Amino acid sequence: MGANASESFLHSLAQRTFLKLWSVPNPFRTAGKEISDLVIVFGDDIVIFSDKACEFRSRSDLQTAWGRWRREAIDGSVAQLSGAFRRLSGSDATIFLDAKGESRLPYPLPPRERRRFHLVAIARPSEDPATLPHEWHHLTCVSEVSGIPFEVEPIRIGELPVHVFDGQAIDLLLTMLDTAPDFIAYLEGRAEALATSASYRFVEEDLLAISIQNWAAGSGLSPAVPALTSVVKGRWAEYQKSGRAGRSTALNTNSRTVDRIIEHFHEVFEQQLYVNESAPGILEHEHALRLLAAESRFSRRMVVTPLYDILQEHNQSVPWTSTVPSPREPSLRYLWLIYPDPPLGMDPDSFVRLVDAQLRHQTLVICGEFRPSVVVAVALPNGKGNENVVIMRVFDGSNWTDDDRREAQRLKEMGLFGSMTATDYLHRP
Repeated sequence: MGANASESFLHSLAQRTFLKLWSVPNPFRTAGKEISDLVIVFGDDIVIFSDKACEFRSRSDLQTAWGRWRREAIDGSVAQLSGAFRRLSGSDATIFLDAKGESRLPYPLPPRERRRFHLVAIARPSEDPATLPHEWHHLTCVSEVSGIPFEVEPIRIGELPVHVFDGQAIDLLLTMLDTAPDFIAYLEGRAEALATSASYRFVEEDLLAISIQNWAAGSGLSPAVPALTSVVKGRWAEYQKSGRAGRSTALNTNSRTVDRIIEHFHEVFEQQLYVNESAPGILEHEHALRLLAAESRFSRRMVVTPLYDILQEHNQSVPWTSTVPSPREPSLRYLWLIYPDPPLGMDPDSFVRLVDAQLRHQTLVICGEFRPSVVVAVALPNGKGNENVVIMRVFDGSNWTDDDRREAQRLKEMGLFGSMTATDYLHRP
């Protein structure tokens, strides 16, 4: 079954947010049996989306039109989510990528006891995601059944809340919370707020605005959803007028380098474009890229700042290296190496081996200096020449040996990271 315009639009937004490796559009449980419109499998988190686009027509009676549309769009999504959750929570759960049931999800689902499910019902008033009927209003989340058009009360499947969003809301959420950890953190916070707030009435954009402005109240790395009683109408408009939204967008520009690196290496993996080495297995590949993808948008901004600093160094005829700890996991460290064009006469394969050796040597010195559990090391061209090779290595510190320590000390004595300087950065969401 092909995707309609609404589903295709959702898939494009989701791939930008969750990236291709973790997005499964129109998954199947067996041949010809679709699970839902979209599933995200990211570590232990599984996000199930059901997207229903039904024409909202209120030519005569608004109450009747609302009831008919709600049954088709919202109730229809909830029914699909119920079946999807039941199948994916089973011990024998399987996800196929194709309608024939021949191509399985290339990496396994998390163990059953560790699966964290998030259920998202998307209800659109038109099959065209860019079109809104004249009579349409934002959905309003209310704490009790009201029967009033456009008001939606709490809906649960077992112990799990169903997050009901109209098209405008989900499009905004996936635009503003455009990483897996940010969107999942918002759903988790929203679920807790729904469960602990006795009385509320809000539209999603206002809750999102307060959650973004409330960033520091949580981990400091992702939006923090407040108590729903604090949501006041008009907060999104205030946020837009404040200029903070535009400022954050500008500050986040460089952070998208992380997204591009992830997508680049997944494309290399899919097309088997490896140079001078064999391809990693899918489990190693997925785990390595998820280390980067688990950083929130704000974390990615912090992680790439040292990279852009060395790209501004005056002398770009020599390699430059910088290192920074992960904001979310102190035992994880990132290493950036930028390199110039190769010496005259060096063939491309030899140059790739040279850059790879430099990256490995720098990683050893970093491990000896900071003793991280894991190092994600990335080598990139400095952009001043013609080279375009990107190399990524993941070093597991648990395999650190006495020989590694001696080699790290030898390399440091030779001058690697010999003139290391520390820089403090002030980052604000």
